[in-house]
Order: sequence, then structure tokens, then C-alpha cells
Amino acid sequence: MITGTSITGCALLFAASVAYAQDTPPSAWARAVDINGANSSGTVSWLGAWSPLRPITDISRGLTRAPLSPGLLDAPPPIAGAFTLAGSPAALARDLRPRLRGDSISFGELTVRASGESGDFRRPLDVTDSHVSGVSGIGWSPVGARGFVMGRFIVDHESNSESSFAERVAPYASTPFVTTDSVRPPMQRSRARLEGALGLRLGEFGVGVSAGIDTREHNSVDFPLRRTGRAATPGVMLGIERALPWFGLRVTGFYRWAEPNETNLLNSNPLSTFVYYVRGLDEPVGGRVDPTIPVFIRVDKRATALGGSVDFTAFETHVVATYESGDRAEDSWNVTSQAVHPIDTWRATGHEARVMLQREFGPRVRATIVGARESLTGQASRLDLNGIAVVGDDARSAIEADVRVTLTPLWSVAVTGGATRFESHRTDYVALIGTAVDAPIPFASGEVARRFGTAALAIGASTARTSPSGAVPAAARDPVYQRMLAPAIAYEVAEARASAVWLSGSVPVRGAVAFVRVRAERTSPLSIVSKRLQPSGIRELWSVSFGIRP
Repeated sequence: MITGTSITGCALLFAASVAYAQDTPPSAWARAVDINGANSSGTVSWLGAWSPLRPITDISRGLTRAPLSPGLLDAPPPIAGAFTLAGSPAALARDLRPRLRGDSISFGELTVRASGESGDFRRPLDVTDSHVSGVSGIGWSPVGARGFVMGRFIVDHESNSESSFAERVAPYASTPFVTTDSVRPPMQRSRARLEGALGLRLGEFGVGVSAGIDTREHNSVDFPLRRTGRAATPGVMLGIERALPWFGLRVTGFYRWAEPNETNLLNSNPLSTFVYYVRGLDEPVGGRVDPTIPVFIRVDKRATALGGSVDFTAFETHVVATYESGDRAEDSWNVTSQAVHPIDTWRATGHEARVMLQREFGPRVRATIVGARESLTGQASRLDLNGIAVVGDDARSAIEADVRVTLTPLWSVAVTGGATRFESHRTDYVALIGTAVDAPIPFASGEVARRFGTAALAIGASTARTSPSGAVPAAARDPVYQRMLAPAIAYEVAEARASAVWLSGSVPVRGAVAFVRVRAERTSPLSIVSKRLQPSGIRELWSVSFGIRP
């Protein structure tokens, strides 16, 4: 049950995002998903957990989404290991080579995708609509007798006929600070992302490195107010592994580094606009933008983490456990103010633990269970005040089971299901209010595939439901608060359901395999509490992908 007020706790319901993503389909896998839900809908959850660009000490809680496909025709079943669970590149060669079978020892895929989403059931700083087109590729292959490589690239273009009040690529991050203005011009965004990993077996040791970079640019289109911005996210992960003679035991250690940065420029000439600085749960403050002095905001982020894993087999069950501890620092600068100190700062420390169990029951059944626990504690400071302005604790727990059965040589089925739980406690000492949210999200997904000679067809569906409880402040505050913050807080405590259906097929073409995927998704609230200014309506998403595999 949601109560009206609370001065204890929550993670400022501008909840965390994964890298730049705002939509995070429920899963126990760590993922660095795409910039929007429409663009991630053609992927498989476990294929993204290894990314060196996945977030460090930043817990995701985006728009409510349905689970992704198990991917019977899209990729091999989930592979147990420290590389696929936590991204440790030193484990890459030993994880993939002995566990892939037949033609899947080498894999490559090139995909062209079009996707879109729109609807009113969203937060104020989410774009009204999104249309994306792009090309992506992923693949892996052995290198000599001791090495293995894996890589992915994405290039896409997004357009919004009506954007949001924020210039930031990801306004709903774990930091409580974001700059907004009073208009929502049409926008376009371009992205290029490249990431790869190399792992080598050196006797009983393993070493590896993974690296990636994600770059983005955006600007307003045909509008009498200029918004422009760019962002870059580099990431590197180093690892070392030692194989021991007991129970196939392997121990790995790894180090992660990322230093994202983003700049945004707002020029109000000739259209007038107001800029507002959202700082926690306090009433956003700001004023009219001087047409002769553009607003230029830069955000610098620095994040590092140390971690390790153990990997062994006991009672015919493959067990993998990983743990990492990280630190994150974010500084916001108003460049036009010529300040020598950042206007806002956010410091967070966090921990992440994951466990994976996998077992085969004969040649036809493979079962996988993944559990995860992420947590962070952060403190926010403002240049205009002394001391700590906002403190908070966020946590995300998840468990997911994946069962795949080959019924006959022609028929196969996959079922996934589980639950995630988002807990958020944050207090704003300036506004003297806080929020507390506990949001469980049970989810389920199923897919059936049928082979017709060398061709194949798969159909599936998934659903998720969020039923949060906790305490949030009343919406009856100042006008800018009611426009920028109250609907976002109301969204976080809204009961909602997301459902998706999809169809995929593949057919051989001149020594390769051509495939197509079509997906549709819909999210809607189960009840609406208008006094909290909760968003109403629905949110719809679609995607179509065409591709080829060698």
C-alpha cells in the first residue's frame, strides 16, 4: 500500500539506468542494453552480460517492460561461466570453446532493424515517441588453439517527433541531478557502439581483456530553439584466471574501468525557454535562458570495480559465483558560469553478486538458474549548499530460471520465468521529504520452435507485472515539481502489466541462413491514482529485424 508522505528514504525515483538505456526488460542477467526498449527487443538476455560497457554501481529501473525472448532460433542456450555471467574476459576461452557444439563453435550475425515505441504511459523526461533504424552485428570465434574472441557493433539513428524536457541522453540515472527546460522539440540521435573481448588459455592460467566505446550525438530538428549534445562512454575490463585440479575449479579476478562524459548545449534564440535544475526531491529552480548566453552543461563520470569469481562442477551441476565492489563519481558543470567547482556531485559505492547453476538432464533437457543481488549507497552535494543534500540506498534482487527441452528432432520449447525486486530508499534533507519503494516484478516467457527441413519457425509470448508498495510525498507542491517530478514518482509506484508476442523464422540461402524477427509489446497501468498525477494511457512498442548468418 502506498501512503501519502514519508521523510525516510528512497532512491530518488529518478531511478537508475543501464549505461544510456532507459528500458530494462526484467532479467537476472547483467545487461548493457540499447538506448531504448524498441531497439533491445530483438536480442537475447544472456548475450549482453559480458559487455565491458555494462554499468558500474548504477542500478537500472526503467520503463516497465515485458521479458525478452529465450531465443531458440537466435543463439545457443545460455552458457555457464564467469565470462557470460560477469564479463571476465580471462574466462572467455574456457567458457565458450568446450561448451559450444557443432557449427556454433563459430557464430556470426548481421542484423538490420527498424523499431518504434510511443504512448502516454511514461515519465516526464522520457521521450513521447521513438523511431529507430540501424544495423548491428555480433559474433565469436576461436583464435588458434588457445584463444577465443567475441565482439559486437551497433550503428543506429533515432528520431523523436516530440522529445522530453531533458537534454540528457539518460535523464533517469541513479544520480538525483538533471537539467531540464520548458520545451520538447523534435530530436534526432545517432549512435555508434563497438565492443570486443579476447581470452587466452596459457597452461593452467587464463588472461583476457575486453574493451568498448559507445558514442552518441543528438540535436533538435526544425525548431526555433537549438539543443545539441554528445556523449562518449569508454570501458575496459582486465582479467586473470587460474584453473585448479579439484572439481574443475577455476578462480578469476578482474578489474573494470569506465569514464563516461556528456555535454549538452541549449540555445534559446529565437524561442524563449526556461531552464530548471532538478536536484533531488526539492522544487526545481531555474529561470529564463538569456538568448545571448547558451546554457552549456557537462557531466563527467568515473567508475571502477574489482571483482572475482569461482567456477566448478559438483553433482553434475555447473556452478558459477561472482562478486564485485565498485565506486562511482559524477560531477555536473555549468560551463557558462565559469565555475571552478562542479555545481552538483554524486558519489556512490556498490556491490554486485551473481550465482549461476546449470545442469543437463540427458541429451534433451538443459536447466539454468541465475540469481543476482546489486546494491549501492550514494550521497549528493550541491554547490549552493554546505553538507550532504541527498542520501540514498538502492538495491535490486533477481532470480531467473531457464528450461529448454528438445521434444523431438523437429520440436523444441523454452520457458523462462522468475522475479526481480527493486528497493529504493532516499531522503532529501533540503526538501525534508523522501520516498520509499519496494517494487517486485514477477515475469514469465515461453517460446516454441518447429523445424521444417532446413527452415525453422518460432513463436512466443512474455508478460511481467509490477505491484509496488511504499511511501511517496504528496503531489500537491509547486507547479514545476508537479510537471517534472510528481508524475515520475507516481509512475514508480503504479501497478502495471507489460505483455509481448513475437514470431521469428529462418531459412537457408546460398550457404548462409537468413532470418526475420517481429515483435509487438504493450504496457498499461492496472489502476490509476489521479491525485498523485500518475501517467495514464498505454505504451506500445514494435520491432522488425532482418539478418543473415554465415
